Amino acid sequence: MIFPSDVHPEWVKLAAKSEQSIWILTPYLDRSLIGLLDEAQADFSSLVLVTDLSPLSAPERYRKKLETLRLALTRG
Repeated sequence: MIFPSDVHPEWVKLAAKSEQSIWILTPYLDRSLIGLLDEAQADFSSLVLVTDLSPLSAPERYRKKLETLRLALTRG
């Protein structure tokens, strides 16, 4: 298994080095992602987030996903 703590240091380093854009494709979208981007001092204006809001992808998480998207939008 791979845990977030296993990839966190490398992810922050790569996000900080990004010169054009950061693309994130994830079915799990919550504030932990915003925390990682903040830590990397990423430019939110060059961020592309792709997630799944289909009825089969746990609709009980929609609110959390939408709140995270709104938070990302307010940052850039």
